[in-house]
Amino acid sequence: IGYRKDSIFYETLRSLAKISNLPFDIEIYASGLSSVGFDFHNLPFKHFSFPIPEKIGCELTRIEPFIRSKFVNYDLLHIPHNLDEVHSKESYIVTLHDVIAYDRAIANNDIKTAKKWQKMASRAKAIMTCSQYSKSEIVSKLNICPEVVSVVYWGASTDKFYIEDKNITKDNKLDFNTYCIFTEEKQNIGETIGLVFKDYLESIKVKSK
Repeated sequence: IGYRKDSIFYETLRSLAKISNLPFDIEIYASGLSSVGFDFHNLPFKHFSFPIPEKIGCELTRIEPFIRSKFVNYDLLHIPHNLDEVHSKESYIVTLHDVIAYDRAIANNDIKTAKKWQKMASRAKAIMTCSQYSKSEIVSKLNICPEVVSVVYWGASTDKFYIEDKNITKDNKLDFNTYCIFTEEKQNIGETIGLVFKDYLESIKVKSK
């Protein structure tokens, strides 16, 4: 598993660590200078670090995927972050969260990046994504067979997210509907806050009349 320092993949590995007698072995792979002294959170898996900057290891020389394919003993690589350099002999699956970066490459006429996306998707043994909508985008825009793409909905840590005791009072809490917003780079922050707290702000107006 290619490892990134964000909660989605840490929670995945932490959940896998709780399962006894897994039918496969897991090895964590981290690369770049940040992999030096990398915190693997005491997860009970073997790990391998490749402490060479990505620009050198992947972009300028492609030595990283070569060394990984030759000296890291694995049967299948999981790439959890959309895009990476892979060796021609590597077998891998990839998690494509969405195709926003691919759309941006097409819009900017960045043919090199667009082709990397197409190559990554077309050579994958399987593709995982988080929604039916993302699957439809991957299939239509990257010309991928639907059977290759599996929808695996994002999970959540029940240690942090759980159903509250209904007997707990809601006094002094913000009681409003939840919005998930993808903002443009130059979107006005006031507009964003207004959308997020729309119901709450409206309720304040009503109470003040």
